[in-house]
Amino acid sequence: MINIKEIRIGNYFNYGKDELEIIQVTSIMVSKSEDKIDCPDGVNIQVATSRDIYPRYQTGLLFGIPLTPEILEKCGFVEDKYNPGRFEKEIDDQHKLVYGSYDGIILECDDTFYNIELSKIQYVHQLQNLYFALTGNELNINL
Repeated sequence: MINIKEIRIGNYFNYGKDELEIIQVTSIMVSKSEDKIDCPDGVNIQVATSRDIYPRYQTGLLFGIPLTPEILEKCGFVEDKYNPGRFEKEIDDQHKLVYGSYDGIILECDDTFYNIELSKIQYVHQLQNLYFALTGNELNINL
């Protein structure tokens, strides 16, 4: 289940019970729910998508989209030709995000020997939120 504090406008999620569909959040309206099965935190999120205006999405049915090599490339990451399985995205002249065989993402700093391991970053919406926090810009994704 997604922590509702992680949901931002522009985030992509999988949604559904049996068959998942990818949705993008374009607006958020929060309302209370009595349904404790599909909405265990008691909050519904209404999301305007490109197809519907304000359908009601239950937070218990929102799931992160796992980061895969294909998805990373759609987010602008480039595979290191000398180190297959390592994907990089430059943030500025001295910093880049790196995804590799370890679990999660590393913020690599070129001017030091120190890297910051961000092992909790495993889903598209978390990467979107991290990128925005670091750069102040939205991550361009072509899903």
